[in-house]
Amino acid sequence: MDSLQLIFPEAFGVYKNPNATSEKKPKLMVLCDSYLLNYIDYFGDNFSEIICIHAYDALKLPTLVNMYQPDILVFENVERAMVDFYPKDYIQYWDIVE
Repeated sequence: MDSLQLIFPEAFGVYKNPNATSEKKPKLMVLCDSYLLNYIDYFGDNFSEIICIHAYDALKLPTLVNMYQPDILVFENVERAMVDFYPKDYIQYWDIVE
């Protein structure tokens, strides 16, 4: 993980579901701001594994997806960050749900 040089490494975490039947559940990767990071517990028993990354590290998304191969990817962030923080050529192909 050190080689990734994450912008906000304190927000990174991998949570594995200890339930014996969890291996049949999908793996979730969440790129989010501090708002959603406080609510990760509510994803609970619905996933086999939850990988949390702060949205500021979204530019490393291709590498992170290749490393963890999630079944579901959620990107949650405040709109002002989408406009002010991320390069326009990086997000131009994303469908932003308002």
